[in-house]
Amino acid sequence: MEKISFVETPKEIAELMINLSTIPKNGLVLDTGCGKGIFLEVLREFGYKNCVGIEIDKDLYNHCKAKFDEFEIILGDYLSYNFKEKFDLIIGNPPYAHFNSLPEFIKKEVKRIIGTSEGDIYYAFIIKSINLLKDGGELIYIVPYHFFYNTYAKIVRDNILKHGKLEIIIDLDEVRLFKNENPETIIFKFKKGEFNHKSEKIDVIRIISKKVKLKEIKEKAINVLNAKKSNDIFEYMEIPHYTTPETLVYLFYKNPRFSSCVIKGYSKSWSGLSFWI
Repeated sequence: MEKISFVETPKEIAELMINLSTIPKNGLVLDTGCGKGIFLEVLREFGYKNCVGIEIDKDLYNHCKAKFDEFEIILGDYLSYNFKEKFDLIIGNPPYAHFNSLPEFIKKEVKRIIGTSEGDIYYAFIIKSINLLKDGGELIYIVPYHFFYNTYAKIVRDNILKHGKLEIIIDLDEVRLFKNENPETIIFKFKKGEFNHKSEKIDVIRIISKKVKLKEIKEKAINVLNAKKSNDIFEYMEIPHYTTPETLVYLFYKNPRFSSCVIKGYSKSWSGLSFWI
């Protein structure tokens, strides 16, 4: 079997992401690519009892199977696996790779889910995860931000609107989080349910200091979200939810001519990477 490269999420980032959840500790939780088990480890430390991890790589699966005997660990491809239950919380760092760089068996599943061969595998992960959530369930992922504006990611934005809302976006820009890789990433929190998007708001925080330790990122992000006020590491903004899949979620950039500016449809290049964790 062809493998997709593995890059581990820092523990501090996993802790930050799990801190965003409001799901009770007895809720059913899924890690959609458990790798060496960093999310499962932090979930266990936070007191979550009912966790499931799925991993496509047999060596990483065996690692997690031995490490987490209290959790259900599945060997399989997340995109094609037929889960029998729905989840209260889905969390993780899905792979980032354009369709053309994927193994053939994964290409088939990505195209089935997103309906095109022009897109990224993580689009399919988001859509499948939304469908696997219970009503009131939460999806928390760290991904590149180009699904906000990419033409072929319209299906992702549409699924968000049809099935729930975005509650939080943490823009980590180009801060180096992953060893030997440097994608521009965001953490987002999605909540499933029926909402009036015209009245919904999204809490957005954008990192403004790139020379910062992972522990500071975690602590300062939690602090600014709780206070809804900028600090020395993050800028805080509350924005209206987007209301059509054609309209992009907003990106924020400091501009010396303005205190802050909202740019719709702004596009920056991003070179595809391959992650599986």
